[in-house]
Amino acid sequence: MKTTSIRLKFRPSTVPDREGTLFFQFIHNREVKSLSTPYRLFFEEWNPKLEKVKLGISSPLREAYLQNLSEEITREYGAIRDKIQRLEFYNDFSLSAFVESYRTNNSCCMLSSFASEVGQPFLQAGRMRTARAYRDAARNFIRFNNNKDFALERLNPSIIKSYENYMLNKGNTLNTSSFYMRNLRVIHKNAVEQKLIKDPNEDLFAHVFTGVTKTKKRAVKKEVFEDLIALDFAVSVSINNKQKSTENNQKKNEILSWNSPGISLS
Repeated sequence: MKTTSIRLKFRPSTVPDREGTLFFQFIHNREVKSLSTPYRLFFEEWNPKLEKVKLGISSPLREAYLQNLSEEITREYGAIRDKIQRLEFYNDFSLSAFVESYRTNNSCCMLSSFASEVGQPFLQAGRMRTARAYRDAARNFIRFNNNKDFALERLNPSIIKSYENYMLNKGNTLNTSSFYMRNLRVIHKNAVEQKLIKDPNEDLFAHVFTGVTKTKKRAVKKEVFEDLIALDFAVSVSINNKQKSTENNQKKNEILSWNSPGISLS
């Protein structure tokens, strides 16, 4: 049984000073196929020998982007390798069929990869929290989906409602559930606008909560402060009275000691 060679290569941009893209190259029984990815970086940021992103060479802002990119590439490479190995083990592997299937279901249209792509401009702009929010929204939905990636075109109102119930049953608040829902909606909307998936022509999130609820006030009531002030004053008065009583007793004892027998005052 011949194994499939998997390489990750860099394709430079035809436009000067623009980022190039990474693509997978597969070779199986002398058949060669390639598969594009949404991962973008500059030529000097890629190590072709190790087939890895170069880290530790850029500004902190760019470094954060490259670190996230490296993690996504590692995840996707592993997923592709594992799937090919399973198919080869059962002698059910066709390179052409695999690449076509992957193009149809995957990468740009799969939740994990596309969430990363949506977040990339924010990473480059230094808006780490926004990029992380899209990534976390994807990861949370994938946990709901038994830790399996999910094709965005498969989203429908029933699945989304089940997802909300899943979060609430886990003890998440409405605001937490809404946070994940809003970010998932942005990811899905981007895929529709880029014509990567069909427009469902309905609001998939119409039956789940996507607003913000008022949190319970944590402010202390005025009466509590008044009671604390009164208590503090009472304690202060009590301490002062004890100190005065102690001082008076000390003076009294001093006078008595001077007037005791055996001591002459003349």
